[in-house]
Amino acid sequence: MKVINASPSKLNVNGFDLVSSDEQNLLQFRLIPMIHIGEAAFYESASYSLRDCQHLIFEGVKLNKLRSFGRITRRVAKKLELVEQRNQMRLKELPLKLIHGDLNEEEASNAWQKVNRWERLSVRYMYPLLYHRNKRHLSRRMMASVLANSQEERYSYRYAMYPIDSADFFISEFRERKLFKTINRHIKEQKDTTSLTGILYGAGHAKAILAHLEQWGYSIQNAFPLTVFNIK
Repeated sequence: MKVINASPSKLNVNGFDLVSSDEQNLLQFRLIPMIHIGEAAFYESASYSLRDCQHLIFEGVKLNKLRSFGRITRRVAKKLELVEQRNQMRLKELPLKLIHGDLNEEEASNAWQKVNRWERLSVRYMYPLLYHRNKRHLSRRMMASVLANSQEERYSYRYAMYPIDSADFFISEFRERKLFKTINRHIKEQKDTTSLTGILYGAGHAKAILAHLEQWGYSIQNAFPLTVFNIK
């Protein structure tokens, strides 16, 4: 099942409810894939989808070297008349226990140092230049098409295609390795309780998360669409 779906009128992501085939494992999960810019209504719907959860495993890396991503995201959002996830989703206001599943600042810094120097410089300088070069052609329709078409290829080749010293390897392997440890620990701690745990992570990680939960005996019980933005 696809995580991201684009139609002529809108971009959607699918959220997933997962249950374990092990009758003794009472813990359920609700995965909400994130697109980091969208309409305000998308983030309101995502927050509402978490209302039944007792815990939430969420992402977020603090690393000064990646500030250029934040600046580009802000400019793309403004260009497309959208808003940013980081300004819309106030996780601390949700009535649930938060669990940071991502790299902490020290872990992120150590992992980033393993990325080759050329890619680190590219992230810092080339990505902003590429944005300025292409911004006149940027549209919601283009963004929806790129996101929908890239998800399968990115997941299928993620570890084989990305050299160990690449920025993409940092984004996928290092961060997901920490996430999976967090999920494993949480399952062991909560499997005897009838509870629901949300996972709020970028849509690019969703298929890897689903595959990891499948290894624990989880399967999708329900899928539900969330509209990221309408296409003008």
